[in-house]
Amino acid sequence: MFLSEGNRKCKDMWIFNLPAVKACPNHASCADTCYALKAQRSYPTARKAREANFRTAKSNLPRLEKFLREKIATNRHRVVRIHESGDFFSQAYIDMWTRVATAFPGIKFFAFTKVYGNPTLGLAKLDRLPNVSIHNSFHRGLFLNYGDHQYIQSLINICGGFICPSSAKDGEPKCNVDCRRCIDGEEGVLFLEH
Repeated sequence: MFLSEGNRKCKDMWIFNLPAVKACPNHASCADTCYALKAQRSYPTARKAREANFRTAKSNLPRLEKFLREKIATNRHRVVRIHESGDFFSQAYIDMWTRVATAFPGIKFFAFTKVYGNPTLGLAKLDRLPNVSIHNSFHRGLFLNYGDHQYIQSLINICGGFICPSSAKDGEPKCNVDCRRCIDGEEGVLFLEH
């Protein structure tokens, strides 16, 4: 199992990943353009780590929960991003994250998901926790929240929102250092495809 430390954009945070597309129940609209597939193709270790996390999440949630609690308890980072890659795939998995986030009220957890409105997967309890921000990856519940500059600008013109500063400037500013809009729960973030 792997809980990675942030990359150059997501500094000073833990990131828990599952495989792109394979661990995303609602991937039909974005499988062909999924940015998370790039890392899996470019870095075999990323693919292996995500696969290992997914196997454990499907077969032994108590073991995964214990692992996450031990890593987060090291207090090295005050933010946990759930799923830079992957998504909430079962109610038991969501419930596990609810218990983990409840156990660490001083840690901020955030995630983007394409199953936000899925009636068979209840994210409400997790999202209501004061230290958790769950974002719908469908802007205004309808449109994918990422794309090329023309697509994103048209979304902003039609229904508002803002471009993630980190995706707009190739790594600057840093999510947890200069901008905390997603982490702190601000809605309407849009990402430029990169």
